[in-house]
Amino acid sequence: MIRVKLLYLLLVCLLCLVVSCEGDIIKPTVYVPENAAFKPFINRELLMDDIGFYPGYHNGSIRSDQITFSWDDSTDEHFLCYKLYRDNNLLRTFTDREEVSFTDENLVQNTYYLYMITTLLNTGMNTFDTLTIKTASLMAPEMMYTIPESERVRLLWRDRSDIPGRFIIDKEGVFLAEIAELPYPDAGYYYDYYDTDVENLSAYNYTIYKAGEYDTTAVALMDAFVNYVMVPPILTQASQVLGNQEVQLTWTEMCSAEDQFKIYRRLQSEPDIAFTVVGTVNIPNQTTYVDTYNLEYNQTYVYGVTAVNNYGTTPDETALSNLMSVTLYEAVLAQIGSGTAVNGDTEAAPVNIWYRSIRSQSVYTVAEINAAGVEGPMLINLLAYYVTQIPGHPLPDFRIRMAQVWESDASDHNYAPLQQVYYAPSFMPVAGMWNILELDPPLLWNGVDNILVDTSFNLVPSYQPNGNQYIFPSNNGMRYVRSDTVDQTNETTLMTTDYKPQIIFGFITNDEYAGLGGQK
Repeated sequence: MIRVKLLYLLLVCLLCLVVSCEGDIIKPTVYVPENAAFKPFINRELLMDDIGFYPGYHNGSIRSDQITFSWDDSTDEHFLCYKLYRDNNLLRTFTDREEVSFTDENLVQNTYYLYMITTLLNTGMNTFDTLTIKTASLMAPEMMYTIPESERVRLLWRDRSDIPGRFIIDKEGVFLAEIAELPYPDAGYYYDYYDTDVENLSAYNYTIYKAGEYDTTAVALMDAFVNYVMVPPILTQASQVLGNQEVQLTWTEMCSAEDQFKIYRRLQSEPDIAFTVVGTVNIPNQTTYVDTYNLEYNQTYVYGVTAVNNYGTTPDETALSNLMSVTLYEAVLAQIGSGTAVNGDTEAAPVNIWYRSIRSQSVYTVAEINAAGVEGPMLINLLAYYVTQIPGHPLPDFRIRMAQVWESDASDHNYAPLQQVYYAPSFMPVAGMWNILELDPPLLWNGVDNILVDTSFNLVPSYQPNGNQYIFPSNNGMRYVRSDTVDQTNETTLMTTDYKPQIIFGFITNDEYAGLGGQK
């Protein structure tokens, strides 16, 4: 009788194990027994192109909408089934131990998927293997052009897809050329093609796409106007990269023929003839550069930029741009606020233009500064805001004024005497980075009082729902007043928010500043 009961219990257990093959996902935290006969390794080599282990976009294993992969078959005598999961959702159960391949279809291009294959044994044990795979991108090429001479158009493009194939160039809707892809070029590599069948002062429409064996990318479109223009760039920013011995440069340019920009630099104490080239940008239309070459703290550098057309036997280089100077300080940085929250498109912020003019006040407490690792007294020589979306217009007469106050928030308008520490006739921040503003003059913080930051700008041409920056929660964190008709620079703030802008203060010692003669 006892034997019958034991046999019955064993049968029930076996039945439960079979049913479990259709149950919930086996999590990676499940115990993996050391005596499991074989682990179901996914065959990664089949998902690669060659011994260089490039992803298998070229061999067809990974496409934009499907992935084909396989795994080692189980040799365990207790094999029950394989279970295949995608992003923790069961895709399929395999009860045949020799069925070890699968094509997952109807996927989304340029998307990461997590796969897990498990082997279940009728002894109640299991093993698993996981792998993350990205489907092929079908993004259109990134396209630009230059006019190297008055009757020639140079097309440039960067491949942003993953598929194998060839580039097809059309002009005015008619086939123009076919360009073979290079084997595994650098991600920043630009292909080019010269069209000589053009006339000066004429416009042409070009399209480029990549056609492959399995897929075709989206199409890049561009209008090119044949007009040779070489004029000096306009330098718009030269500032120290936060916490680094580096200088970030940004400029605008209106050339059509450039294929290079040259970065010139000299010490402020040197004459103009001392300018030397410290870097180059060899991509048309790129308008940023970070200078890291032989820079020293406590030095003031003067920068200028030129545009160059190297086509032909003699390079054509513009005159030097306007000049901007930057002083490198070995600053101590204090970031107040964290996270990625931003003001809404119509919510007040120092760079928001939902109204055409705004004035704001925020208080940053000594406790917040101390918590960031800084104790005074020290000089504040820079501050920075992180901008996520630029305003639709440059901000005219952008001012930052500061004061040391005893108030710990912005619940009331603060009438303390203000020191103007930053002014720009026209200020356009850069999105996706901390915008560093050098204070001139710096503010000598006594290390005891809180710091009031007052920002304002004059009327922009039109209001728009943009201008976003990092903020963080703070009761009565910011006050503001804004208008579509009147410059608000000196108006009394009226409204409060329960957030305030994230900010970075840069501190230097008074001795370090004095060593520079107290001036920039």
